[in-house]
Amino acid sequence: MKLKLTQQAELDLKRLNKLYGDENSVEFENWNKMSKSEVLVTDAGMYVDGVYEVNEFNNLEEWCKLIGESEYQAKYLAKHPNVVFKKINKMINKEILVVAE
Repeated sequence: MKLKLTQQAELDLKRLNKLYGDENSVEFENWNKMSKSEVLVTDAGMYVDGVYEVNEFNNLEEWCKLIGESEYQAKYLAKHPNVVFKKINKMINKEILVVAE
């Protein structure tokens, strides 16, 4: 299985990358101006693109633990071991991500 962006999330991600990632944009590299929802979209894009770990898994919860080790510091993970799993569930509930075969 793997994660896939919804059609709307793909459009949102393209808009955000153009707004904050295009050096010709007045907002170039002002990623800190993103809303919480926009941060979820960009994080979802990184998961889908395999930035932290290959986007392929048999068990989503176990895959999230691998991602957590790359994305977060060990001290934070010790207190919040399911942070990535919870964030991905939030992305699914907000129709940003789907799990695909």
